[in-house]
Amino acid sequence: MSVFFFIKTYKDKFRSILMDKGKPLISVNLPTYNGEATIRDALESVKRQNYKNYEIVIVDHYSKDRTIDIAKEYTKKIYFDKGRLLSSRKIGLQKSKGELILFLSCDQILSPGAFERIAKEFNEKDIDMAVTEERSHNPKTWVEKMTDIDRKIVHEEFIIDPCKSVLLPSVFKKELLMKFYHKFGQKLLDTVTIHDHAITYYEAWKISQKVGVVRNVYYHQEPKSMRELFSHYVSWGKRSHAVDGILSKEYDEMFKSKMRYRLKNIKISKDSLYRAPIILAKGLGFSIGRHMPQKK
Repeated sequence: MSVFFFIKTYKDKFRSILMDKGKPLISVNLPTYNGEATIRDALESVKRQNYKNYEIVIVDHYSKDRTIDIAKEYTKKIYFDKGRLLSSRKIGLQKSKGELILFLSCDQILSPGAFERIAKEFNEKDIDMAVTEERSHNPKTWVEKMTDIDRKIVHEEFIIDPCKSVLLPSVFKKELLMKFYHKFGQKLLDTVTIHDHAITYYEAWKISQKVGVVRNVYYHQEPKSMRELFSHYVSWGKRSHAVDGILSKEYDEMFKSKMRYRLKNIKISKDSLYRAPIILAKGLGFSIGRHMPQKK
């Protein structure tokens, strides 16, 4: 009986090794705060993946709605954090067991087969991170359709220098992130929200320029009206203003460089004319938000 059990156990382990070969564990890192309106769509898109070697790691900023109730239906790995988004990224990284870390937001939906394409890219190419193509989810309104055109053009240009492009990798090798996340000071962790992803990429790029690309990964649930889009970027401007004097000169210059490059390299075409009102609304809203008085 014991010999039979040993043989069966060995065969099961061997089969498991064969199945997992070329299938790295993907840790889906999802920071949350009051995301009940969209989080189920995001988590369902993970659940529907045919590639099952993944885990979901949620770090919540003490949501006041049903975000956590919904999250518990999909994962047991739920943690809480009083810090801001960069802090949540760090905690998610520390709690993740995967070889690959995938950044997901509550308003993003993964396309079918996304995990398989991601694993294939990392298996077949010598890369440390990958830009993941994102388009708008089911665009119906004029604003949604123009935002989708903007996303399309950005991905077609495919500029990956973090000091020039708004493109950001969303999948990283964990070992790469572990090389620099420890250096972020507590003040930065307690303050940084909208800059977290760009700062992550900037630090990763300083270590490795091995960047791949995976097409058709995310769909983003966009603002549906110009008013909603404008208000969204006013909010982003406020959050950007909150880190004035906290971001290092190096990071500050990186963000200014991005803006200069994008404004300088706008090309005239039919699509660029369509996207112009979107870029204007984003830029104006962000600028107004940055110059609004801050609450003390």
